[in-house]
Amino acid sequence: MSSTLQTQLASLHGAKSSSRRHEEAVGRGIHHSVNVGHSLSVSSAKFKPSILYPDARAAADISVATIREDGIAALRQLEVLTGNDRFTSREIIHGLFGPQSLQLEKRRLAKAEWQTIHNQISSLLYCLAAAHSSEETQSSSSGSAAVLRVMEYLLRRYDIHVSSPHLLLLTCLPQHEAPFFARILQLVDLSAMPMWTWLRPYAAAGAPPLTRSAIANRTSKDDALLVELLQLAKDIAMSESSSSRILSFVAATVAEALSKQARGGTSSQLSEQTVRNVLPFVLSACGGGGEDVAEKQPLFLCCREWRGLGYILATVISENCTLGSAAREVIAVTMAKGALLIDK
Repeated sequence: MSSTLQTQLASLHGAKSSSRRHEEAVGRGIHHSVNVGHSLSVSSAKFKPSILYPDARAAADISVATIREDGIAALRQLEVLTGNDRFTSREIIHGLFGPQSLQLEKRRLAKAEWQTIHNQISSLLYCLAAAHSSEETQSSSSGSAAVLRVMEYLLRRYDIHVSSPHLLLLTCLPQHEAPFFARILQLVDLSAMPMWTWLRPYAAAGAPPLTRSAIANRTSKDDALLVELLQLAKDIAMSESSSSRILSFVAATVAEALSKQARGGTSSQLSEQTVRNVLPFVLSACGGGGEDVAEKQPLFLCCREWRGLGYILATVISENCTLGSAAREVIAVTMAKGALLIDK
């Protein structure tokens, strides 16, 4: 009898331990082993990262050559949809998606070679973010699918969920309610990135979609995330013509975050450090520096949405903070000078 009881107790203890291990594994990425308790090699033949196929085991049945061919077709489709010829540029088609990429081994590359590839991947992720948010792609289910087909090859061949997890999350964040974003959360080791650990509950199977309000709430408490969102908006505005939806997302999220911070503080005002972090972006958007790469002109003149974001932030700051006379003067003068340039 005692032996049977001991067996039952051991079984219960094992079940609890197993349940706890699975709970702790949420948000640790596709390569985390529940049994071992840490990440294993990314080169497993049985499991492959995917945002297209039902699961990692099903993805492993699809050859990387097939995913590459599908990705190239998707790049050509995105060029037609968006008019952005960078999707079919030589560095993308013959570089990242070239036949030589099938045999690429990061560990055999020189540091400079891998940095070049990393820069190309970063540029492509920005292009994909803008394309996914463009009106042309939003109105076409095949357009959205094309973006995912390109990302599928980047995941399979370059392990961007491991090599570029921060940029992958940041550029996909405007699509936070899409099913593929939840898949990305399950691929990335969120526990290794302090800025993103708060997303771990959303990586659980069956978790509700991440809402913009939840993003704004976190941003109100994290100035580092606030700056990253504003920098994303600026980078997209400088490099992509189809940027309006992303800039609208950032403007709405940051405006809500600033209001939440002001309401939640003891002084009912924004913190001085937050204002210091936001102000350079406000000045840039209202009439300051930052040059559009294609137009060779100040960014606020070339991108109406970037300018609008600056006006929104300037309004929110003035409503939620008692600015000093020097700060008020800098904002007013910058906006006045910007307005004169716009009227020319």
